[in-house]
Amino acid sequence: MSKKSSEGFLPWWVWIVVAIEAAVPVIFGLATWLDPATYIEGAQSVTYEILLYITRNLTTALGIVLAVVLRSHGAVLILIIVRMTTDAADMVNATLNGAGESVVQTIPILIIVLIVIPLFALRHLWGRIRQG
Repeated sequence: MSKKSSEGFLPWWVWIVVAIEAAVPVIFGLATWLDPATYIEGAQSVTYEILLYITRNLTTALGIVLAVVLRSHGAVLILIIVRMTTDAADMVNATLNGAGESVVQTIPILIIVLIVIPLFALRHLWGRIRQG
């Protein structure tokens, strides 16, 4: 039995990364929708821009779920790259444009959880794609 077939679609640790990449944007998106002032300094209600942020987060999470359901390593890889890119942009934007202090204080852990750890999953997925 080959290594590819013995570990299933994804190994357990990549499943954890995929779950985090899908869950975190949903949690932050819904939390921002429910209480925008906690996550965006000066926000009193959900504005057009905030709704764009929420929609983007929910859409990418849905894309990750669909990629897993379709069992597509390539789609999972692309969506993790999309998540990492948008998360990095959000962190820079939060730092430069006055996000609440509680949000800015979480950036170091978010870098580890949402950028660094997924790099290992990307390496694994790339290897699986190259195996065919």
